[in-house]
Amino acid sequence: MEKQMAYHHKKQLIGIGTGFVLAFGHSAWAQTKASDTDVFQDIIVVYGQKHNNTKQETIQLEQEHLSGPDTARLIARLPGASINTSGRLSSQVQYRGLFGARINVRIDQEPVAPGGPGWMDPPLHYAPMVLVRRIEVDRGISPVSAGPGLGGGVNAVLKRTDFTNASDFQGMFDLGIAASSNDSGYSFGGIAGVANEHMRLNALYSLEDGDDLRFPGGTINGTSYHRLQYGLSTGVRSGEHTLELTIRKQETGDSGNPPFPMDIHYFDSEFANLNYEGVVSGMNIQAKLGLADISHGMSNFRLRLAPEPARQRETFAKSFRRTVKLSASFDLAGGQMNLGLDTDFIKNKSRITNPKNAGFYLDNVPIITRRRTGGFVEWTGAAGAITAELGARIDRYSFGSDKAGVGPATPAMPTKLARMYNASDRNFSETNSDFVARMWGNISPSVIIRATLARKSRAPNYLDRFAWLPTTASAGLADGNIYLGNPDIHSEHAWIANIGFDYNTPAVYFRPSIYIRSIDGYIQGVDFDNTVGVIDSPQEMVARMNGDATPLKFANVDANIYGFDADF
Repeated sequence: MEKQMAYHHKKQLIGIGTGFVLAFGHSAWAQTKASDTDVFQDIIVVYGQKHNNTKQETIQLEQEHLSGPDTARLIARLPGASINTSGRLSSQVQYRGLFGARINVRIDQEPVAPGGPGWMDPPLHYAPMVLVRRIEVDRGISPVSAGPGLGGGVNAVLKRTDFTNASDFQGMFDLGIAASSNDSGYSFGGIAGVANEHMRLNALYSLEDGDDLRFPGGTINGTSYHRLQYGLSTGVRSGEHTLELTIRKQETGDSGNPPFPMDIHYFDSEFANLNYEGVVSGMNIQAKLGLADISHGMSNFRLRLAPEPARQRETFAKSFRRTVKLSASFDLAGGQMNLGLDTDFIKNKSRITNPKNAGFYLDNVPIITRRRTGGFVEWTGAAGAITAELGARIDRYSFGSDKAGVGPATPAMPTKLARMYNASDRNFSETNSDFVARMWGNISPSVIIRATLARKSRAPNYLDRFAWLPTTASAGLADGNIYLGNPDIHSEHAWIANIGFDYNTPAVYFRPSIYIRSIDGYIQGVDFDNTVGVIDSPQEMVARMNGDATPLKFANVDANIYGFDADF
């Protein structure tokens, strides 16, 4: 049995891994007021004091078994939550039957576009645990102001120095060290900076490294990892106006992904976020600008036994994202009205190569773009004993793809598929609308009842529609199947109902929930054609070359997801 140790000084900080944990810090932290809708939110506090109320789910990490460097593992401790793991740094959040792009996962409220088609870097890959202050999980359904998403949402809030109430600068730091014996792993990181009532500034840094996992019977090959992140965060405040800037750089080195045919060779990622918040003419105004560039390399020969030269593969991918959001909130009809506009632009590309043959390459993801522009309206207020949050949003999407390139040494069948793809229509657009009603109220001093009704939508990702080459790339499914895109695919639309209550006394608490989702157009893999096992198409011929003559294509089907979860 491994032993876990922790040291506390004023503020607690928990490191990463199983084994030895050391944390220390000194700071003057501002307290965050719980919002009126916390009844619909679980909050995992990565450090700090435990709060006992029905509106927050707090996990004290010094009392929990820590396993590995992946932040997503923390979320799996909540009722209805789990993770899909494809590597030590590559876990996707699963919540009430949904995962991946269907969950609205953000870092400091900014969405993340993973760098490659395999989602080896799901959003929380960019939130090392040692840099996370807290994790906010929407219970059941996210509000429309959080952006599009079919189900719940997750927001990882990173550590930073906070403004103080004094004119003199105060120094602050929050650091952590951890070590684990089963992989000779370690992590170190945190923040250090200064702040006063008008300015704050801090540096952030984290370094994590681990060898292959060991167990009494041997070693699990291809499970090592390496990740480095560093950056700066600053802000200025004048009266009712605040402007903040955060810049982060992350470098992930060779890290294993055993379920995939390739492992991470590198991620070279840059993030910048500029936020304004202030009061103008009696309205609370928020404006956000986000930039993210991710370069990604993966291979099938660095962390695993290299295949013969003709079958060696190295893939290079990139993602590029720009986001803008503007919102205004003000008092209306006895409640709070929030109006907003948001837009994002995403560009992805990926090329498969053979390092032993310069003439072999295929653009399995040509340059593919997605533009989304949306708007939302959201009102929160009380009617007697019931408080309600009512929201609606509409989003317009446009998708486009360049032509797929292939090298002169590429075999004839993949080259034929590329020509077919290049001759097809590669521009699409559609409009989605979402509606959410979240209601709650006290029926006794110890019982809060809550209910949600919603219609939520999710647009297809670029693989769902544009994957012209039969490969295992599937945005992290890692199920061993070979997939193809479908140009006739359309968005998913879900009708959702949740109901539950929170019972809380000084001696006991109990929080059960029942949920159901009826999803029109749920996207999943289906048989490529009606002649399964009969190789009578170029796609099936190429799929057989890639190891499976029965490929699947993404298609819309109907689905129902329902369940019950509780914590007590």
